[in-house]
Amino acid sequence: MATVVIGVKKEFTSKVPELLKDDLVSRQSITTREAAALELKSELFLVIIEGNEKGIERAKEVFKPVGEPLPEKEAREVIDRVRAEEEKASMGVGMIFDA
Repeated sequence: MATVVIGVKKEFTSKVPELLKDDLVSRQSITTREAAALELKSELFLVIIEGNEKGIERAKEVFKPVGEPLPEKEAREVIDRVRAEEEKASMGVGMIFDA
């Protein structure tokens, strides 16, 4: 599965929901986060898209006017932080059901 992390400038954040309605892009796995919420020193709004190559290429094209893909090292850090956040949340839910 291919992945891209697109950094969208704050002034274009309101356009993200409309861009995600693209037919091909909308069929991919999409996660959004504020960089600050992931404790990253950035003002960007992050759109993480996982899916097939055609979907990823279409996402890059659709988001070109408002943002750009992060370099591989930065993208990996974002993905790792999001996964850690999700694991932490699922562990918390598990503890509720164990009680």
